[in-house]
Amino acid sequence: MKRRHLHAENSRLLQIWESEIRTLHEDDDDIWDRKMREIVKKAGFIIRE
Repeated sequence: MKRRHLHAENSRLLQIWESEIRTLHEDDDDIWDRKMREIVKKAGFIIRE
């Protein structure tokens, strides 16, 4: 798994990153990316591809 970080000015997104995404333990990068996108979209954010 690659090392990931987030730099965001949105406090809600930072909270989601810290509480839900940073703690994801997934060896497969594609699965990790999918799970991360699901969490962020569920919270109402839009991810541009």
